[in-house]
Amino acid sequence: LRTVEHMTPLSRGGLHSIHNIEMSCDPCNSSKNGKTAEEFIARKADKEMKAKQVKYFGELLKPF
Repeated sequence: LRTVEHMTPLSRGGLHSIHNIEMSCDPCNSSKNGKTAEEFIARKADKEMKAKQVKYFGELLKPF
């Protein structure tokens, strides 16, 4: 399901115009909440990087 997403949220001064709207999946739109698109992408990338680090270091610490 796709929803209308404001790249800069209305609550943070974004406009309800074609230049500030994109289509987004419902889960991403819900988790983006009041963040800008840049903040949301950076946070998502940070979470993915941390998950990779945990997996990598977990593999290093496994007993032989």
